Amino acid sequence: MIDFSKIGAGNTVDTVLPPREIFNALPKKAAKLQYPRDVQSQVWAKWHDRRNERNLVLKMNTGSGKTVVGLLILKSCLNENRSPAVYVSPDNYLVQQVMDAAKELGVEVTDDVNSSRFLSGKSILVINIHKLVNGKSVFGVGDEGSKLKISSLIIDDAHACIETVEDQFTINIPRKTDAYSQLHGIFRNSLRQECESKAIEIEINDPTSYMQVPYWTWQDKISDISKKLINNKKEDCLKWVWPLVKENLKLSHCVISSSSIEISPHSIPIHMIPSLIDADRKIFMTATLVDDSILVSHFAVSEKQIKLPVVPDSAGDVGDRMILLPQVINTETTDDEIKSYCKEASKYINVVVIVPSDYQASKWAKYADLILDKDNLYQGVEKLKNGLVGLTILVNRYDGIDLPGNACRLLVIDGYPDVRRKIDKVKQGILMGSKRQASQIIQRIEQGMGRGVRSNDDY
Repeated sequence: MIDFSKIGAGNTVDTVLPPREIFNALPKKAAKLQYPRDVQSQVWAKWHDRRNERNLVLKMNTGSGKTVVGLLILKSCLNENRSPAVYVSPDNYLVQQVMDAAKELGVEVTDDVNSSRFLSGKSILVINIHKLVNGKSVFGVGDEGSKLKISSLIIDDAHACIETVEDQFTINIPRKTDAYSQLHGIFRNSLRQECESKAIEIEINDPTSYMQVPYWTWQDKISDISKKLINNKKEDCLKWVWPLVKENLKLSHCVISSSSIEISPHSIPIHMIPSLIDADRKIFMTATLVDDSILVSHFAVSEKQIKLPVVPDSAGDVGDRMILLPQVINTETTDDEIKSYCKEASKYINVVVIVPSDYQASKWAKYADLILDKDNLYQGVEKLKNGLVGLTILVNRYDGIDLPGNACRLLVIDGYPDVRRKIDKVKQGILMGSKRQASQIIQRIEQGMGRGVRSNDDY
């Protein structure tokens, strides 16, 4: 018989309790959470055996209950006095999703970094990745050291967090700023020598042209570049990023276009966020990751740790999927015919269409009953879960959205998003037609398909 009063932080009698036992003992969890899934129990057991390893990669299929797994892992850590404990999500929508899951479990969480309950190890802090990784992080940056020590850390949807971390370590200088004109002056001659026609297009504000600054120019001019950036470091485009990149400027890419100059490091100097690096336990949870090595370059996980992920014994949690490519089956099928079919189906079932941009969403507008973006996402998803909405458009949300059961029975993926950073566009051009590019596209499609199938009885 387990004493419920001892399921909490600071109770050394519980230090050997694995997450499953804590789950079973939680007295206030929702009725639908009375029993853990087999895959959750398997992962908890494997994590518990390896819990003292500093970095662990945890892989579970989309829809297999990663959030519950992560919360119970951190709850177990608190029981071992491994506090403070922090659960990191890619964005605010997913923060709220974690908070809701914690409420259903009866696990105490907070989104207040100054909460006394969090600081004393009685509550789990739930934040987005921006809060942890930025040039003025409350957790400390660079030489400041760890302003706030983290003992146990989970980074959920690590693949999505990686994109945000890249953005946080990328300087983007708009054309209208003095910094742009000063840096362009340093690069002008070199760019013209590299490709005069492209260089002139950039100068006359052609929106389609961009060039990577030759690495030899970047190295030769690094002192001048540093001075210009330091003189402008209080500008909005620099003040949040400069503290993160200033020590690694020499090992950076630079891409210039008619609209901006982008500077990004070859690999992320994540050591600039010491609280993340120095955490006693770090767990990186992900469902889909084409290239595991990105965890090395972005989060300083070792190759050995990547090769030994925590995974369930089986994939029995995956639901049924019928995947159709209408215009491959019948090349005469038009976009409008597909849209009309989806609209007709939406009279009886919830149809969700994922599009990469507002422009693509506009093509579905006359068919849509609801268009969801970052401003109304939470409320819209709740509507889908609670009844028939019709045809719903999701703008650029290929991961992180749960649409179980009748919330989504027909899912349409209408394209995938372009890369965000200019250096990624350069790399995309180099990798055109390669297996690596194909793998990246497949990953994004797999993420999208996972929105509508959330368990083994879903379809």
